[in-house]
Amino acid sequence: MQVLRVTVMSMLISLSCSYIIVTSILLRDNTLTMNGTQLVEQVVLSALLGIGIGVLSLLFQLERIPFIVQFILHACGVVALVFTAGAFGNWYDVYDMFTVVVVLLITVIIYSVTWAMLRITTKKDVDTMNATLQKRRGDM
Repeated sequence: MQVLRVTVMSMLISLSCSYIIVTSILLRDNTLTMNGTQLVEQVVLSALLGIGIGVLSLLFQLERIPFIVQFILHACGVVALVFTAGAFGNWYDVYDMFTVVVVLLITVIIYSVTWAMLRITTKKDVDTMNATLQKRRGDM
């Protein structure tokens, strides 16, 4: 169940983030447009990206690997997946360094915000569980 939850959550985050990336591309160049088929392709690509990131997030379930190594592998993997999806979705132009930097910057910002939100949520859950355990110990 944990795998499904992480995968679905990653897919939803990816769909939202790809919308930001595609919108920034379209805003940068007023001559670009997308038809319905192209938008569906972007949605499918983003969903696949999210599933890939969700599967990659299973690295954090491996207790044998130190956390810093898990984090580095996950961050590098996410960047690699984003740029792979971006190559298929034409999110950047390899010959235009500005577009590459924009996609990288957006990826780092989204990764950081997502990481912070998950950290805050997890900490809140842990604090709630600890308070419940303390209360139960006090009742005994």
